[in-house]
Amino acid sequence: MDTEQVKKKIIKLVKVGMIFWIIGLLMVISAIVIEFTIENSTGYMLLTLQLGGIGLILSGIFLALVAVVSVLDMIPDKQVI
Repeated sequence: MDTEQVKKKIIKLVKVGMIFWIIGLLMVISAIVIEFTIENSTGYMLLTLQLGGIGLILSGIFLALVAVVSVLDMIPDKQVI
């Protein structure tokens, strides 16, 4: 596989992971803001926002780790003479 294609694939993985992470963080922050500003906030909505946000954050971290492993896989092995 061409090195440039692999780099583009890895950058795409990192960008998608970053988008998941940002969306998840916004969901968690919005749940915290809603919990402390609205008096009659429903528990199910807050639970959904918090758990969904944490799930998206974890999936973003996972995709970033997949990209790191892909980069490490590209490193050639040492050849002993």
